[in-house]
Amino acid sequence: MEKIHTHSTGYIKNFSIIKEGQDEDGKYRVTIHAVTQKGVLRNTLIRLGLIQQMVDYPRIMILPFPDKVTHPLTGTAEATLVQQFTDRYFELVDPAKSKQLHNEAKDLLEVDTINNIAARIGLQHQAEIVILYSVETGASEFDGMMETGTATMTTRAIVTTTAQILTADNKTSPGLGKTPELALATASGNAAQSCSEKLISSIISWWDNYTANGLPYIITLKTPPKADRLIILFQQNMESIPGVVSLSERNSGGGITEMMLKYKGKSADLKRAVLSTMFKHASFKDLYTVLAKGRFMVFSIL
Repeated sequence: MEKIHTHSTGYIKNFSIIKEGQDEDGKYRVTIHAVTQKGVLRNTLIRLGLIQQMVDYPRIMILPFPDKVTHPLTGTAEATLVQQFTDRYFELVDPAKSKQLHNEAKDLLEVDTINNIAARIGLQHQAEIVILYSVETGASEFDGMMETGTATMTTRAIVTTTAQILTADNKTSPGLGKTPELALATASGNAAQSCSEKLISSIISWWDNYTANGLPYIITLKTPPKADRLIILFQQNMESIPGVVSLSERNSGGGITEMMLKYKGKSADLKRAVLSTMFKHASFKDLYTVLAKGRFMVFSIL
């Protein structure tokens, strides 16, 4: 208890000892009731090695629908989604980039579908799932004491590796406030929270099945033009790495080959294994890592 409390000043607000005593084996046990800041304390326990980190969830990007006009309450709804996912220990693409990425997506609408655009932008930012959303509100009403209003949130989760829809939802929620603006803002937050419950549940269920035989990694290899033999040799070497379950080529052209690899192990172990395996062959003596971020790796032999 002292070890936890010493490293958690401010995290444990107060506590009372329910039971304490020494076991026959000499171990001293204390049972307490504590009031804590749950999220911060849990991170401390992970850092101290007292509990293990949660499952390696997919990286998420949250983005307004590119074909919708941005609603004044978009920020409120997105902030709620961000909070819900971070509270569940998902890693998110920097929410501060949302406006910039939304504009990029809008510019691509004339040449591609919404799902393909979302998947493309998601992969560019190392996200496995892109959550698209929009917010609509109606008129508020005064009930004699407070303003009441409703907001509807539409969401769609896209798997970036396939551009397929994982789940979609539409929720309408009420909200109260002293002003119409506050009532609609509350309603938007409530709708976002309601949508997030289904989103998170669906994503976790899908991820559990998807990773049952190893975590997916996107491996990109940059080569000189007309380097088919080099690409084949790289893929054969990748398949020989212990822990690699499967490898498939997603697309290839212009000196860039993108592969999907299933691997039972951590990303750092995979990166080391790739380099050590390739360096055994003279053809890859100049291979180097361009990017290694989570489950996305880019190697080059240019």
